[in-house]
Amino acid sequence: MTPLAELELLLRPAAGGLYAVSTGRAEQLQVQRHIYAADDENQVAARWRASLAALPGARAVLLGVPSDVGAGIRRGASEGPQAIRARIVAEDPDFYRRAAGRGLVDAGDVFVVPQLLEDDMLSAEQIAASRRALYPGVSETDAARLPVSPLVR
Repeated sequence: MTPLAELELLLRPAAGGLYAVSTGRAEQLQVQRHIYAADDENQVAARWRASLAALPGARAVLLGVPSDVGAGIRRGASEGPQAIRARIVAEDPDFYRRAAGRGLVDAGDVFVVPQLLEDDMLSAEQIAASRRALYPGVSETDAARLPVSPLVR
Protein backbone atom coordinates (compact mmCIF):
# COMPACT_ATOMS: atom_id res chain seq x y z
CA MET A 1 0.00 0.00 0.00
CA THR A 2 1.39 3.41 -0.95
CA PRO A 3 1.65 6.17 1.66
CA LEU A 4 -0.99 8.18 -0.23
CA ALA A 5 -3.38 5.20 -0.29
CA GLU A 6 -2.86 4.72 3.45
CA LEU A 7 -3.58 8.41 4.08
CA GLU A 8 -6.82 8.06 2.13
CA LEU A 9 -7.87 5.30 4.54
CA LEU A 10 -6.84 7.09 7.73
CA LEU A 11 -8.18 10.53 6.81
CA ARG A 12 -11.43 11.87 5.41
CA PRO A 13 -12.27 15.08 3.55
CA ALA A 14 -12.33 18.19 5.73
CA ALA A 15 -15.26 18.18 8.17
CA GLY A 16 -15.82 14.45 7.58
CA GLY A 17 -13.67 12.82 10.23
CA LEU A 18 -16.50 11.53 12.39
CA TYR A 19 -17.97 8.21 11.36
CA ALA A 20 -21.51 9.15 10.35
CA VAL A 21 -23.94 6.76 8.73
CA SER A 22 -26.96 9.04 8.56
CA THR A 23 -27.20 11.53 11.43
CA GLY A 24 -24.90 14.43 10.72
CA ARG A 25 -23.90 13.30 7.23
CA ALA A 26 -25.91 16.06 5.50
CA GLU A 27 -24.20 18.74 7.60
CA GLN A 28 -20.77 17.26 6.82
CA LEU A 29 -21.49 17.25 3.11
CA GLN A 30 -22.79 20.83 3.14
CA VAL A 31 -19.54 22.12 4.67
CA GLN A 32 -17.45 19.94 2.37
CA ARG A 33 -19.22 21.20 -0.74
CA HIS A 34 -18.23 24.76 0.20
CA ILE A 35 -14.64 23.87 1.11
CA TYR A 36 -14.01 21.92 -2.10
CA ALA A 37 -16.26 24.04 -4.36
CA ALA A 38 -17.99 20.80 -5.28
CA ASP A 39 -21.47 19.93 -6.49
CA ASP A 40 -21.63 16.44 -5.00
CA GLU A 41 -19.91 13.87 -2.82
CA ASN A 42 -17.89 12.44 -5.72
CA GLN A 43 -16.38 15.84 -6.50
CA VAL A 44 -15.62 16.36 -2.80
CA ALA A 45 -13.72 13.05 -2.72
CA ALA A 46 -11.83 13.77 -5.94
CA ARG A 47 -10.79 17.27 -4.86
CA TRP A 48 -9.78 16.03 -1.41
CA ARG A 49 -7.58 13.34 -2.99
CA ALA A 50 -5.99 16.03 -5.15
CA SER A 51 -5.24 18.04 -2.00
CA LEU A 52 -3.54 15.00 -0.45
CA ALA A 53 -1.38 14.66 -3.54
CA ALA A 54 -0.37 18.32 -3.06
CA LEU A 55 0.92 17.73 0.50
CA PRO A 56 4.62 17.49 -0.47
CA GLY A 57 4.56 21.07 -1.84
CA ALA A 58 2.49 22.62 0.94
CA ARG A 59 3.69 25.63 2.91
CA ALA A 60 1.21 24.79 5.68
CA VAL A 61 -1.15 21.90 6.40
CA LEU A 62 -4.49 21.97 8.20
CA LEU A 63 -5.51 18.68 9.85
CA GLY A 64 -8.61 18.18 11.98
CA VAL A 65 -8.65 15.69 14.85
CA PRO A 66 -12.27 15.15 15.90
CA SER A 67 -11.95 13.41 19.24
CA ASP A 68 -13.72 13.44 22.58
CA VAL A 69 -11.11 11.15 24.15
CA GLY A 70 -10.50 12.21 27.72
CA ALA A 71 -13.47 14.57 27.77
CA GLY A 72 -15.15 12.89 30.72
CA ILE A 73 -18.87 13.64 30.83
CA ARG A 74 -18.53 16.84 28.79
CA ARG A 75 -18.73 15.75 25.14
CA GLY A 76 -18.57 17.75 21.93
CA ALA A 77 -14.90 18.40 21.14
CA SER A 78 -15.16 15.85 18.34
CA GLU A 79 -17.36 18.31 16.44
CA GLY A 80 -14.72 21.05 16.66
CA PRO A 81 -12.96 20.60 13.29
CA GLN A 82 -16.26 20.63 11.41
CA ALA A 83 -17.57 23.61 13.40
CA ILE A 84 -14.39 25.63 12.84
CA ARG A 85 -14.44 24.99 9.10
CA ALA A 86 -18.17 25.77 8.88
CA ARG A 87 -17.54 29.10 10.61
CA ILE A 88 -14.64 29.92 8.29
CA VAL A 89 -16.80 29.23 5.23
CA ALA A 90 -19.73 31.22 6.67
CA GLU A 91 -17.61 34.26 7.47
CA ASP A 92 -15.31 34.14 4.43
CA PRO A 93 -16.61 31.96 1.58
CA ASP A 94 -13.48 32.69 -0.47
CA PHE A 95 -11.04 31.66 2.30
CA TYR A 96 -10.12 28.23 0.94
CA ARG A 97 -9.44 29.47 -2.59
CA ARG A 98 -7.16 32.24 -1.31
CA ALA A 99 -5.44 29.98 1.23
CA ALA A 100 -4.72 27.34 -1.41
CA GLY A 101 -3.12 30.02 -3.56
CA ARG A 102 -0.78 30.77 -0.67
CA GLY A 103 0.20 27.13 -0.13
CA LEU A 104 -2.25 25.90 2.52
CA VAL A 105 -3.37 22.31 2.05
CA ASP A 106 -6.34 21.10 4.08
CA ALA A 107 -5.51 17.42 4.50
CA GLY A 108 -8.94 16.75 6.00
CA ASP A 109 -9.71 15.03 9.28
CA VAL A 110 -8.32 12.02 11.06
CA PHE A 111 -11.10 9.42 10.75
CA VAL A 112 -12.37 8.32 14.16
CA VAL A 113 -15.24 6.61 15.90
CA PRO A 114 -15.22 8.75 19.06
CA GLN A 115 -17.20 6.24 21.12
CA LEU A 116 -14.37 3.71 20.86
CA LEU A 117 -11.58 4.75 23.21
CA GLU A 118 -8.93 2.05 22.97
CA ASP A 119 -8.58 -1.12 20.94
CA ASP A 120 -7.52 -2.87 24.18
CA MET A 121 -11.05 -2.29 25.51
CA LEU A 122 -12.66 -4.10 22.56
CA SER A 123 -13.09 -7.78 21.86
CA ALA A 124 -11.41 -9.30 18.82
CA GLU A 125 -14.87 -9.69 17.26
CA GLN A 126 -15.69 -6.00 17.78
CA ILE A 127 -12.36 -4.92 16.31
CA ALA A 128 -12.92 -7.12 13.25
CA ALA A 129 -16.49 -5.86 12.77
CA SER A 130 -15.37 -2.25 13.18
CA ARG A 131 -12.58 -2.68 10.62
CA ARG A 132 -15.05 -4.14 8.11
CA ALA A 133 -17.32 -1.11 8.59
CA LEU A 134 -14.54 1.48 8.59
CA TYR A 135 -12.41 0.08 5.77
CA PRO A 136 -14.71 -1.65 3.25
CA GLY A 137 -12.85 -3.15 0.32
CA VAL A 138 -9.51 -3.19 2.15
CA SER A 139 -7.83 -6.58 2.41
CA GLU A 140 -7.91 -8.21 5.82
CA THR A 141 -4.10 -8.04 5.98
CA ASP A 142 -3.99 -4.30 5.27
CA ALA A 143 -6.97 -3.58 7.55
CA ALA A 144 -5.25 -5.39 10.44
CA ARG A 145 -2.60 -2.63 10.43
CA LEU A 146 -5.18 0.16 10.62
CA PRO A 147 -6.64 1.58 13.84
CA VAL A 148 -10.20 1.18 15.01
CA SER A 149 -10.21 3.59 17.94
CA PRO A 150 -8.44 6.92 18.51
CA LEU A 151 -6.14 5.53 21.22
CA VAL A 152 -4.14 2.74 19.66
CA ARG A 153 -0.84 1.56 21.13
